[in-house]
Amino acid sequence: MYVCVCNAVTDSQVLRAAEAGVRSLRSLQAHLGIALECGRCAGYAQGLLRGDTQTKNPRCNKDCGHCPRSKEKQK
Repeated sequence: MYVCVCNAVTDSQVLRAAEAGVRSLRSLQAHLGIALECGRCAGYAQGLLRGDTQTKNPRCNKDCGHCPRSKEKQK
């Protein structure tokens, strides 16, 4: 799923960066270019870095089927 639509960064890329040792949004910005445009993805990206699986994309309405809180996944 896209975390940063502006720069086409996916959750998989963020998680791989975290596994490689990236621990801050600033480092993530340097590695992937995330949250450099509109910034709406910053909170979600930080949650992924922390390993917070309950964090959801602020644009998500819980009906997408992609995030852990999605109603589609709960069916």
